[in-house]
Amino acid sequence: MAKLILPADGAAHHHGSATANKFQWSNVYPTVSNGTHWRLKIGSAPFGYNYYFGNPVPFAQLYDATNKPKLMTLSNRLCYAVVEWSMDNGRTWNSGGRYTPFTCKP
Repeated sequence: MAKLILPADGAAHHHGSATANKFQWSNVYPTVSNGTHWRLKIGSAPFGYNYYFGNPVPFAQLYDATNKPKLMTLSNRLCYAVVEWSMDNGRTWNSGGRYTPFTCKP
């Protein structure tokens, strides 16, 4: 199952930093062994996606570095990220019930 590590659980995400668009996760707790793709979603509530709905990335790629313009408009706002995985080339998705809260900051 994916666990977001950048930003980490409860961390501040500074959208003015050089790495602001890179959200990175690890494949742990438990490991998903036979996935095909990952997808990042970010929103204002757990399991929401009103701020960012990512495109699928290959299963070997444990990050999404796509531009996330909506996050640039948020200041001191609590956000929630969910990393989903697919085992069937994107036909169905699972998050395992894990989300990561973080705070958007300038």
